[in-house]
Amino acid sequence: MNKILIAFLTIIMSVVLIGCGDENTLGNSNVTSKEKVTSENKVKTEPVNKTKEVSQKQESIEDKNTPKTVTADYKPRFGQILEAIKLGKKLTIKFKISPSYNNKTTIHQNGFNMEDLILNQGADKFDSIDYWAVADMQDGSESKVISFTLDKNLIDSIKNRNTVGNQIVDKAKDVWILPSLKN
Repeated sequence: MNKILIAFLTIIMSVVLIGCGDENTLGNSNVTSKEKVTSENKVKTEPVNKTKEVSQKQESIEDKNTPKTVTADYKPRFGQILEAIKLGKKLTIKFKISPSYNNKTTIHQNGFNMEDLILNQGADKFDSIDYWAVADMQDGSESKVISFTLDKNLIDSIKNRNTVGNQIVDKAKDVWILPSLKN
């Protein structure tokens, strides 16, 4: 596609530079040479601008369809961020957390992480956020302990301070909690 566009622009530019006809080609015998140059410049620069617009639109489409790692854009309130991937208006973020003094606070720290990301770090720009957290198990392995999804309504509710950190997990969608943390 790009080769065809370049070939087409090259032909147009050649025709403009070489010229095609006498001084009356523009259809107005009263046109001064300065006006001709201006008209010719418009013809020459127009395809370049359109190429730039097409390129910008392609980049925009690619941004929506290409996952982008954005881990460095965010700082954790609790634990550490292992990975953050942006795909269009969706963020998938994975934390590694440590156990708190009881199961309930271990669960709530994940809501507080999301609250901080939305209120203080710009994550309110997303339409959906998938949250995952892993932790070290007693046997030394690392395992998923919680996951949930925030839709735009809940993100906005958090941003407007109508939902606070310790309510987020209860209001989220697709919540999964390690069974041993539910006790």
